[in-house]
Amino acid sequence: MRRTKESGTLIFSPSDLTTYLESPFSSWMDRFALEFPGEIESDEEDEAAELIQTKGMDHEKKVLEGLKKEFKDIETIEAEGNFESRHAATLTAMKNGAPVIYQAALKRESFLGYADFLVKVPGRSKLGDFHYEAWDSKLARSTKPYFVIQLLAYSEMLESIQGIFPQSITVVLGTGERKSLRSNDFSSYYASLKKRFLEFHSSFDRNQRPRIQKNEEIRNWSEYAAQLIIETDDLSQVANIRSSQQRKLERAGITTLTALANTKLKQIPGLEAATLAKLKRQARLQHESRGFKKPKYEILDHPEDQRTGLRLLPPPSSGDVYFDMEGYPLFEDQGLEYLFGAIYLEKKKDQKFIDFWAHNRANEKKAFEGWIDWVYSRFKADPAMHIYHYAAYEVTAMRKLSTQHATREFEVDQLLKAEAFIDLFKIVSQSLVVGEANYSIKSIEHLYAQKRDGDVKKASDSIVEYAKYLMSPDGATWETSKILKGIRDYNEIDCISTLKLTDWLRDVQKESKLAFISAQKGDDERAPPEVTPAAQMAEQLLLDLDGKLELTEDERVQKLLAELIEFHKREAKQYWWKYFDWLTHTHEELTQESDCIGDIQRTAKKPSPDKRSLIAEYRFDPSQEVKFKNESECRLFIDQDR
Repeated sequence: MRRTKESGTLIFSPSDLTTYLESPFSSWMDRFALEFPGEIESDEEDEAAELIQTKGMDHEKKVLEGLKKEFKDIETIEAEGNFESRHAATLTAMKNGAPVIYQAALKRESFLGYADFLVKVPGRSKLGDFHYEAWDSKLARSTKPYFVIQLLAYSEMLESIQGIFPQSITVVLGTGERKSLRSNDFSSYYASLKKRFLEFHSSFDRNQRPRIQKNEEIRNWSEYAAQLIIETDDLSQVANIRSSQQRKLERAGITTLTALANTKLKQIPGLEAATLAKLKRQARLQHESRGFKKPKYEILDHPEDQRTGLRLLPPPSSGDVYFDMEGYPLFEDQGLEYLFGAIYLEKKKDQKFIDFWAHNRANEKKAFEGWIDWVYSRFKADPAMHIYHYAAYEVTAMRKLSTQHATREFEVDQLLKAEAFIDLFKIVSQSLVVGEANYSIKSIEHLYAQKRDGDVKKASDSIVEYAKYLMSPDGATWETSKILKGIRDYNEIDCISTLKLTDWLRDVQKESKLAFISAQKGDDERAPPEVTPAAQMAEQLLLDLDGKLELTEDERVQKLLAELIEFHKREAKQYWWKYFDWLTHTHEELTQESDCIGDIQRTAKKPSPDKRSLIAEYRFDPSQEVKFKNESECRLFIDQDR
């Protein structure tokens, strides 16, 4: 966003439009900074942002090299010179029919920008019997809405040159996958968004700052936003409030956390009474906890004989393990799980820490196998043991690694079936209301632990530190590397915190007289399935490549063939693992899952006949974000009393 020197006209970029899409507050702040420079300071560039930017540029260069091999001729619009000269060079390249144009300078009306790639495709236009489509390189592993908006903005600029709107847009993801989308599927939404954006800025008023919504993607103003939220007692402070709920409360005149905590209202349009009561309780506890080092908390009702909350917490056992992992999401195309750390107890009180490391893909497999072999041996020796962790990351990683590397699938499956993994986040969120703005383990620690020490204090710090290590290793192991030692200390602190939280929750469980209820399981001999000849072949093919960091073309084909053998079984497991996870969720938790419709209830309407079937009618909150389409196949899991 800038103003021209000559006329002072306001000029926007496609990034300005995507900023508005994700955060009207950030868009307003960008405009404020332009009109009143220096009044409010934006965030300082942090190391994590710089790292992501660097990795993004590396990915863009990798895509460029791939296109050079594919298309031979690449026209690069040099960065030297002003926009107008670069735009003129882009027009010349397009008229000459260059197969690919890199860093094309485009403009239309009040928008201008630089497209990563323009790719020549067949189709009549003002240019001849061809036209151009916009491609963009993104480090992400899946397509995000703002990618689409950005590419449609470039497509609209292309239309003004070639006379036709490109039929497709393409994102080259961090995995290398090219994701092509039909432009017309999103053009109406794009037009509506652009109209709202222009109206938003045409009516800009420094005294009419938009409210910050929960989970808004605030880009360059997060520090100021955090300060503002506290100063204005904003509703977005309320833990677990959804942006749709926040808007409904604001329409009812409840605009602050204090107002929500003290409201006498029991009904608000569009908000279930039970949901309102839950939000009020959360706001009240946060309000009452202000000024105290230790927040207040209350125990939620635990319906009789239901496996929820504190009833999911098993009694201690000698083989118990307290587990935490460190991952580096920017490694190659799939990320790297580089540290598996765990605390266990010897002779009841003697804490021991064990760790398994990986700094490349081959070692990731070995570290995973080492961790699973170690923990599974404890499980066989003590079937009553459990692996305690906080939130879903660790279990998701176990599933991913077992299928990705086609190893230790039986052991992982057995641990999951036995419900050996205990997610303490699920227990906390289902059993307690805590006077904290979020339920991360760092916040919940205020109930039972002291302030943390160490150089690495949060996950983003560990990502930055590990990136430094990969770029410039200062030792081969944590014993010889200061960087790895700092990350290891951070991981060990997380494991110790998980142990302390488990003990604290057991005390609460005991005080509340809420006994553990185990799952009903059938007989399980824990015998590995018979290895098929095909599986043996796959194992041998992979064994031949074990430990190799660089593979020849023939070896890559060999690896692919090995991974294709019985892949359908591994793929099916992913779905069923997820399905059985959902069965353990509360109705409130299911409303947060885009693959589920939560809190679904039968209406009073009687089922109606349809051929040989009966059609039953259900109702649910339509504001839930779900991925279902017409004729989607669904599985219904519903309480008998609902």
